[in-house]
Amino acid sequence: MLNKLFRPKWQHENPVIRKAAVEKLNPQDTDILAKLALDDSDSEIRQLAISKIDKLDTLENLADKARNRTEKNLARRCWVSSLIEQMDPAALEEWILDCKNQNQLLGIIAYSNNENLSNLALCGLNNDTQLLTLLECTSNARAWRMIAEKLQSEASLKQALDAIKGRDKKTQQLLKGRLDALRSKAQEKQHREQQAEQLQDKLQRLLQQPHNPQFEGMLLSAQQQWQELQPFNLPQEESINLLLENCQQQLQQQQDTAEPEAINTATEKPNSDTLLYNIQQLLTKLQQWPGDTANIATQLEALEQQWQQLPSTAQNRHIQNQLNDAKSTLASLQYLNHNTAEINALLKNAGNTLPPQDIENTLASLLKIQRTLQWPTEMMPPEQAQAISEAIDHLQQQRSKVQEKARELQTQIRQWIDAADALIEGNNLPAASKKASKIRHALEQLPEQQARHFNAAFQRISNAVKDLADWKDYATDPKREALVEQMQKLIDTELPAQNKADAIKALQDEWKALGFCHNKALWEEFQRLADEAFAPCKSYFAEQQKLREYNAGQRQVICTELENFLQQHQWENSDWKALEKLHRATQDEWQRFSPVDRTQHKPLQDRFYQSLNTLKEKLNEERQRNTDKMQQLINEAEALAAEENVQQAINQYQALHEQWKEIGISFHKRQHQLWQAFKAAGETLYGKRRDHYQAKDDERQQNQQRAEAICTEINKLSEQQSESIAASRERVSQLQQEFQQLQPLPKTAVKPLQQAFEQASQHFRAACQQWQQQQWMQPLRILQQQAEHWQQQELQGQPASSDAELPDDVKTVLEKRQQPGNDENWQQTARLLCIQMEMLAELDSPSEDQELRMQWQMQKLQNSFGHNAPQNDQEAIKALYLQWFALPCRDKEQHAALQKRFLNAAEKALSLSFA
Repeated sequence: MLNKLFRPKWQHENPVIRKAAVEKLNPQDTDILAKLALDDSDSEIRQLAISKIDKLDTLENLADKARNRTEKNLARRCWVSSLIEQMDPAALEEWILDCKNQNQLLGIIAYSNNENLSNLALCGLNNDTQLLTLLECTSNARAWRMIAEKLQSEASLKQALDAIKGRDKKTQQLLKGRLDALRSKAQEKQHREQQAEQLQDKLQRLLQQPHNPQFEGMLLSAQQQWQELQPFNLPQEESINLLLENCQQQLQQQQDTAEPEAINTATEKPNSDTLLYNIQQLLTKLQQWPGDTANIATQLEALEQQWQQLPSTAQNRHIQNQLNDAKSTLASLQYLNHNTAEINALLKNAGNTLPPQDIENTLASLLKIQRTLQWPTEMMPPEQAQAISEAIDHLQQQRSKVQEKARELQTQIRQWIDAADALIEGNNLPAASKKASKIRHALEQLPEQQARHFNAAFQRISNAVKDLADWKDYATDPKREALVEQMQKLIDTELPAQNKADAIKALQDEWKALGFCHNKALWEEFQRLADEAFAPCKSYFAEQQKLREYNAGQRQVICTELENFLQQHQWENSDWKALEKLHRATQDEWQRFSPVDRTQHKPLQDRFYQSLNTLKEKLNEERQRNTDKMQQLINEAEALAAEENVQQAINQYQALHEQWKEIGISFHKRQHQLWQAFKAAGETLYGKRRDHYQAKDDERQQNQQRAEAICTEINKLSEQQSESIAASRERVSQLQQEFQQLQPLPKTAVKPLQQAFEQASQHFRAACQQWQQQQWMQPLRILQQQAEHWQQQELQGQPASSDAELPDDVKTVLEKRQQPGNDENWQQTARLLCIQMEMLAELDSPSEDQELRMQWQMQKLQNSFGHNAPQNDQEAIKALYLQWFALPCRDKEQHAALQKRFLNAAEKALSLSFA
């Protein structure tokens, strides 16, 4: 229970509370978030925990161990986002190029919004299973094509083709092309392996033969055949190379021993060996397949006579075998030479698509010829004999296909017979007639023996169709008679030629829809009326014929002019935009002259497009040159991203942009793609500049916030108690210096901030002045308070006095106030003191004192000549204060009025002096 009470809220049983706690967790709480991502029972909380993690290895682990596909994809998406955010772009590209983890590369492809990063990652994928998974989950057509290029096995290509069907035609075509190439390569390899097996058997037989004068020629032929089978890696390669080496050694041995053996044989058995040698030489000549065999036949006859004179020994029996091989070879060769025309005709016939009976006849003839021809086992047959074998194989394949087709055709005929019976039963004559025609046509394709099985059923269906047609004629003759009447009316009806022709055609179609007409007279009447009705249309169609001929003539002119232009044009000085316009205008002009006769349409069309394609090729060459220029500008623009001076890079980019504008025609779709890439390079530069400006804006905002804080702090310091003002002056001075150093500031905020700063500073200066004034006025206020006490004493007839300890200045004033005779002419002195204070306060004196003020000013001017500079205003105010309160009070009302006048002027003078 204690654990439940004190456990953190992210472990709470309530998923709502648990979710709220997870939302408050920081990415630094990686261990907690990872545990929740794997173990929490609520899917929403697991996904929330995954989304808050930014540690790459943790996200990689979650992508492998998450509970379901959704959470695995989320972990991989967060991993990609964190990777891009945490790594420098250049370092990230290098990392992707070095990455061997297929799952990481898949994640970057699937979840990165950066196409460049996705393409880099795709380059590292080689696993067909992962590529197929990516193909199914991504919707990027460009990625589909790159995946299609990387898939290796036929099974993967088939699966990709099924997955991409209906989604992207180009990718589908690419996959089909790769499948066809793989199958073609596999077939070629299989064919080469079969040839290699045959060659291997041939070499083995060659090694097992006794001495053969044809050995060297047969070995050279085998070596040449083996070279033609390269460079495929064949399973028989090692075995065949060994056999060839053994054959070469055996040939060398035969050559080394040939001369001694001949000498020995000449001594021991000259007649037998000489005869054997001559027969083998004759076989060698026969293997060259000569056209004239008369001389060879004579030689062979002579050799046979020599053999008959030899005794019956093992050696002589071998000679007999060689002699028989030579005789059979000669007979076969003579047969080929004598029947060349017939054999070539059969071979040519075998190469065509033949009816079944012709296939059987041709195959039988070729098989008969093949049985007639006999060759020694070790001898390569002539090309014509090999062609006979290939033709027999081809015809046997055709016969198998024909037999298979015949079986399918018999099944189809049975189905059609059942369908025809159903249609006849339903009185559907048109459909039943079509079925009967199909059956008849199919029976004509079957061999006679097989077709005989269906003759009874077909005869039954034909009779039923005929009976049904007779009944239909009875039902449809009134409709045909109505069509005859309509055609009669159409003769006298005034209609445009094309409309009348269409009406005639419509009536004829209705007639045909009624089926075959057995009433010949009615049919002839309808046909005569149709010809009569069509007669007025002939002139219209004659005009149409003239129009087609005119159009054909104009098209010939277009062809001629275009051909002449192409022959005479100097391509190095071309106005390509004008040529592009010419290309479009020529096609429009061509289409304007339509229609033309069918017989002239294709020749003219071929001639026109031959010239037009020449022009198009030239335009495409120029477009390609311009496309290359655009690509070069893109490369230069993308390289500017590495420039440190962003504004300079932007200026260079703008110069490249001007060059881009000067480039001429190009492929529209490709130009759009290149423009997007060029623009993206510019957007990268402008983005860097925006980031720079944003940083400056952030700095300005921070400076503005600090300036506002300084103004606020100065205002707060100005509102302190008077005794704290003095202690704050140094702080305010620091704040004022800091404000002056705050640069830059937002333009719109400079003036308001400066005004707020001036107001705050003025506020603080006023507070300081008030404090200084209070400090300065403190002794004078004490004097004023004492003077009020002295005044009470004097009004009561007592001399002014004080028991308190007084400052020296106050004591001096009291002493002057106590001096006898001090009150003589006090009113004049008081008025003069008021005038002096009013002058310091820059106030006007009452009118009755204007003369006195003028006199005092003149006196002051006279006294100032030849003396030092006068004292400052504050000293003068203090002196006037001391003089005023040194005057005793003799008349309460007059004294009060003058003192009020004096003090009011003193307050104004003090505010001016402390300003």
